[in-house]
Amino acid sequence: MSSKSSSNPVLILANIGILALWGLPQIIEIPFTANILALVTCILYVACHKSLALREEQAMAASGDGYTGGAVETMRKEDAMQFPLVGSVALFSLYCAFKYLDKDWVNFLIGIYFSAVGALAVTASLAPVVAMIVR
Repeated sequence: MSSKSSSNPVLILANIGILALWGLPQIIEIPFTANILALVTCILYVACHKSLALREEQAMAASGDGYTGGAVETMRKEDAMQFPLVGSVALFSLYCAFKYLDKDWVNFLIGIYFSAVGALAVTASLAPVVAMIVR
């Protein structure tokens, strides 16, 4: 993370907001709509900021400032054409799972999946804050 982004107080506040809006509803009652709107706003701000930082790093790599980052990823037409196919397969497999398996078993597996993805998302969101605190 660049020093410019680590000194951005709004970014730090958004990261803290994600953590607070994730944990506070476990302790106090927060209206669902207000919690979701605030959480999504914080997540979008952090994600957009990280995206801009990535573009700056890629621009520095292209200009030859000595930065040796990874290769720039672009989406090809073939990649975009695969999205409907992958989505259809995913929805059909979910349909088959609900049709042929017990509802509780499918809900358990989906819960495990979303728990793992949520834990990874929270970890990725809090990593910059923890890095700033540890330094």
